Amino acid sequence: MLFIEWWILRRIWLGLFMVALGAFGLWAVRNKVGGPRQRVLLSFARTICVLIGMLGASSLLLVWWVISTSHVYSAPIYSPNRRMAARVDDYNAGGFGGAYDNVELFTGYGFRSEIVFSGGWNSIDSSSLRWKSDTELDILTRGSAAYDCASTVNVKVRCSPK
Repeated sequence: MLFIEWWILRRIWLGLFMVALGAFGLWAVRNKVGGPRQRVLLSFARTICVLIGMLGASSLLLVWWVISTSHVYSAPIYSPNRRMAARVDDYNAGGFGGAYDNVELFTGYGFRSEIVFSGGWNSIDSSSLRWKSDTELDILTRGSAAYDCASTVNVKVRCSPK
């Protein structure tokens, strides 16, 4: 089963699109000449294209940095028929603030994913996930931290304290 993090791919594609858009814009106005009004418009267009390209490149660097530093994924816990899997996403941004745990449910050979649990940091780990059947997932939480628990169309998710 593939485990595709769609949020990462969306951000990478957006950054690449912005870089390509900036490069195409610069290419489109590369040899244009004209009167004084057209030169002002062309320099404005070049400036906008450079800014779009730089924004796209910086967003790619930011995505690379976020991927390499803050998300830790557990090993997948497969359903009894092995058609679905759940995985814990432990996110800790460190000094930037923000830390949480998510449980992501993968279906459709990993091409579809949904977050079925979201709670405070260190509220669950991979041993907290238990499949009762192919359509029921139990999540055992630590402590009394607030959390969001949601079922999907195919899987009933139950969250309860340990």
